[in-house]
Amino acid sequence: MILAKPQKGFSLIELMVTVAIVAILAAVGMPMYQDYVKKAHRSAAAQWVSDIASRQGQFILDNRTYGTLAQIGMTSPPSTVSDYYDISLTIVTGVAPFRFTASANPKSGGMHDGEASVTINHLNQKAGPEGAWGD
Repeated sequence: MILAKPQKGFSLIELMVTVAIVAILAAVGMPMYQDYVKKAHRSAAAQWVSDIASRQGQFILDNRTYGTLAQIGMTSPPSTVSDYYDISLTIVTGVAPFRFTASANPKSGGMHDGEASVTINHLNQKAGPEGAWGD
């Protein structure tokens, strides 16, 4: 009696089923991952403008006016913010009450293009797309 050698490897059907399963998982997982990345960028932008507001609060106590980004030491946002958002700070002084608005504006053509800006003002009023402020 001659014993047949056991086959090694995979059949074409087994390989195609595996490829199909991986493709389905990738099709479901990729959009979820992209949403997660966008939320992380928004959160980083919200944290940055929140830090600007915090430093402005200290600056006005010390100097009786609001300061520029350079004056409060906030000129270099991390790459998770600067790669996707332009930071702007609008200050109104000379007319009481002094006020400011810090914004992270999505860069055009980028991942966040078309989204609302992430903003905070001197009254700690916050605005932005869903999830930017942890809501």
